[in-house]
Amino acid sequence: MNFTHKISIAALALLIISGGVSAQQVKKKPVAKKPATTAATQQAPKNYLPRDPNVLVGKLPNGLTFYIRRNTEPKNRAVLYLVNKVGSVLEDDDQQGLAHFTEHMAFNGTRDFPKNDLVDYLQKSGVKFGADLNAYTSFDETVYQLPVPTDSAKVFTKAFDILANWAAYQTLDPKEIDDERGVVLEEERTGGKNAQERLRNQTWPVMLNNSRYATRIPIGKEDILKTFKQATISRFYHDWYRPDLQAVVAVGDFNPLEVLALIKYNFGSLRNPDGERPRTYYSVPPTPGTVVKIATDKEFPYTLAQIIVKHPETITKTATDYMQNIRVELFNEMLNDRLSELLQKPNPPFLFSQSSYGGFIGKQDAFTTLAVAKPGELETTVKAAVAETERVRQFGFTLTELERAKQNALLAIDNAYKERDKTQSAAFANEYQQNFLTGAAIPGISYEYNFYVNNIGKITLAELNAMAGKFVSDQNRVILVEAPDKDKDKLPDEKTLLGWISAAAQNLKPYIDYTTDKPLLANLPPPGKVTSTQVDSTIATTTITLSNGVKVILKPTQFKNDQILINGYSFGGTSLASDDDFISADFAASIIGGSGIAGFSQAELDKKLAGKNVSVSPYISNVAEGISASSTPRDFETAMQLIYLYFTQPRKDVDIWQSNISQTKSLLANRSLDPGSVFKDTISATLSNHNFRGMVVTQDQLSKATQAL
Repeated sequence: MNFTHKISIAALALLIISGGVSAQQVKKKPVAKKPATTAATQQAPKNYLPRDPNVLVGKLPNGLTFYIRRNTEPKNRAVLYLVNKVGSVLEDDDQQGLAHFTEHMAFNGTRDFPKNDLVDYLQKSGVKFGADLNAYTSFDETVYQLPVPTDSAKVFTKAFDILANWAAYQTLDPKEIDDERGVVLEEERTGGKNAQERLRNQTWPVMLNNSRYATRIPIGKEDILKTFKQATISRFYHDWYRPDLQAVVAVGDFNPLEVLALIKYNFGSLRNPDGERPRTYYSVPPTPGTVVKIATDKEFPYTLAQIIVKHPETITKTATDYMQNIRVELFNEMLNDRLSELLQKPNPPFLFSQSSYGGFIGKQDAFTTLAVAKPGELETTVKAAVAETERVRQFGFTLTELERAKQNALLAIDNAYKERDKTQSAAFANEYQQNFLTGAAIPGISYEYNFYVNNIGKITLAELNAMAGKFVSDQNRVILVEAPDKDKDKLPDEKTLLGWISAAAQNLKPYIDYTTDKPLLANLPPPGKVTSTQVDSTIATTTITLSNGVKVILKPTQFKNDQILINGYSFGGTSLASDDDFISADFAASIIGGSGIAGFSQAELDKKLAGKNVSVSPYISNVAEGISASSTPRDFETAMQLIYLYFTQPRKDVDIWQSNISQTKSLLANRSLDPGSVFKDTISATLSNHNFRGMVVTQDQLSKATQAL
């Protein structure tokens, strides 16, 4: 489907989850903890999870921590991180924004790389700034990421010199500072002068209880960024960029002992400052009872509610912690499956909703329920989302739900285990970064796989059902509502909102898990025949022609150990539809793909496929139509059955049709409030010469769309 034609519900969900829609949707940034003294040969305490034996972990005498692992995906490449337990929470009042500014200055002059020499050197070595070379600053950490080739000894060796220059030898030249002010201010303008920032400024002080995190947003304050002196940023760099707060992470196609020698050579001489400032670890204090904040903005296109119940943070270090992590994973999946089912109703109670327990910010975890309302339907949305969490709290889950969730969890860990030798180096580097910042265990995939297999069966329904009672509370709770300014007079006051939440818990009935034992395909079709076979040795493909005329191109690869990719297509697509039928044709694939198949509704099909590693989706593009699928060899037959059924017994669910139309109309209602959407829509209109096939669908067009498909 062409995204410009139809607003995507899935895209909305992704934006909300990633923080792109709701400014207060905080993505957890771990809080650093002082590490225990660690040596390369030291073993973790008996009650702690073991450390992956494939990673070499240790400390230099100056306190700098290192993680070294050989990994050959990708070959002849390495990922190097310099991780600093240094972020915006450490800024003094006159330094707000300078943790992030310091990160920028690392690329504008160091002892061995004056001015822009560092970027020039790396780009000449094949490392692209932005695409490969990158860095970020958050509340509690600043991380520099440097992917480099390892088949050039000169470049690879120099990379550790670069990390050391970032760690201790930034020049912070006043002229370079002045030149960089405009860059950072433009970043602050483009990323901050919008609805998200304005809503964040209203909601974060409430959500974060006026803590240090609420007053130390990494981008900082504009007046400070414009006027700070070189001495101010130098003070920040001198105080906090020091070996005892730093780690070097190296993962890639190299000899670990050679890398250890490079780390010792480049970092061993670094020294901590005399009279070093203690690294304070901040938290967000709990809030008694419930706090409500209602915020609006003229450019915000959605109305949403978020209920956040904050809990003390748990870092996974022990087997007990890990077992609880699995329980939380199962809990979240089962609850969100129920919320997803509501979207399949003819008139869904919300545009999107999600509830989950997980990491938050400031030494906190949180149970968060987020729901996006249709225009004018906030009450319906809040009550529907809260009702599902309350239903779980009052009646629990069913055994069939738990068994499906366990199957899916085992499938996920099995996939990771089978592809363990294909794991990208960056994935390992991210794990080791978190270990340094938070102390989270790094037992390795082999241990994790065996832990799942041996322990997931011990998790009981009673344990899962007890969790909702712990997660859901009216203490240390924050309720946020965000909406467009134009709807301000339609929003509830605090008393009304709390009344909705209270009412949602009344007169609920237990969830009924409708399942079926009928086979996916009761009768196998008569087999066809292969009428011809052609082999192309140049590209290692075999093309077979079947008796019905279908051509099948087979190509073996070694990119994955346990994956089969399938793409079947024919030319045509929506280009064959008349203008009158175009909108219906453009919706067709998503409607059929979300309606289930043969005698199965989509909810029944999802349950039927639990524990199976298979995905099949019909599609219609501008010039083609077909099937996109993937599976494992074990589930290949299931994939083939699904493909056959999509061709022979597609299912058109009237409820799914009505749901899609209803959702899309709701998303269009306030789209013109968002400058970003208006800009994209203008580009689409210009590029398509205002042909409606290349533009965003309108309310009028939706009203004329038919289910004839």
